[in-house]
Amino acid sequence: MLNTGQDLNKGALRGRLPEPHPLYALLPTTVQPELHFLGVPGIRPLHTPAVQAVREGLQQAQRDQAFLHLSGPSGTGKTFSTRALLDVLGIPHYVLGAERARPGPQDLRAVLHTALGLEGTPPKDPGLADALIQQVLHTQRPVLLFDEVHQMSHSCLEYLRYLFDAAQGLCIVLNSCTDRRTAVDVHPMLSTRTCAWLTTEAIAANDMPHAATLLHPLWQDVPSAALGDLDLRHGRGNLRRWAGATRHLQRLLTRTGDTHPRQHHLDRLATKLAR
Repeated sequence: MLNTGQDLNKGALRGRLPEPHPLYALLPTTVQPELHFLGVPGIRPLHTPAVQAVREGLQQAQRDQAFLHLSGPSGTGKTFSTRALLDVLGIPHYVLGAERARPGPQDLRAVLHTALGLEGTPPKDPGLADALIQQVLHTQRPVLLFDEVHQMSHSCLEYLRYLFDAAQGLCIVLNSCTDRRTAVDVHPMLSTRTCAWLTTEAIAANDMPHAATLLHPLWQDVPSAALGDLDLRHGRGNLRRWAGATRHLQRLLTRTGDTHPRQHHLDRLATKLAR
């Protein structure tokens, strides 16, 4: 299904974040609940360095109709930033991913056939399948977002290059983990069609206490020193790890019947997270 974000005007960057939008402030939008880290109730979207970098990269890739490669450690906001901003900026897009590890081109054809809303089962003939896919891509000119690209083979990336060339340019976003060598790294034909290579990183230790208080209201009354200690011992600037810590704290407060965390709650939380 085509995700249209906040605006249906195909290809137009209609959504805007205020210029300049400060880092570690709340994003001025309601992001789809399924995009929040781990589905934790109350988690709020932040304008992190990853969001800023992805925003600029998306605008360039959309303008140039080129590949955008986004890599980084797990939990640093690659997928969240990309999907949230595609929605915020109102860019029509499809989020795609193969259903099995090490997919082949035929797997990508099947995924695209279903995602693009083509009728019936995917044709077994590659030429016919590609013709149907290319017709939709030519008409809609959407952004294609592929997650877990580190699992893709060289032949899959060559297939994406083929679709790109057949469309005479297309905005394709590739998300992959930096801790795994990918076929993208050694694919020269793809490199020449890429407008930017971006890397997401963990949030700096001195910024994390402030970011945590915005990430979820539960952390607002916790002293900065305690937040810094929790980040040093567990969070490490990784928002996914902080989301997990938030969920554990929510459950702990529910069990004790409390509404606000105190030091003894944080001590119990630290013990649990250290296991």
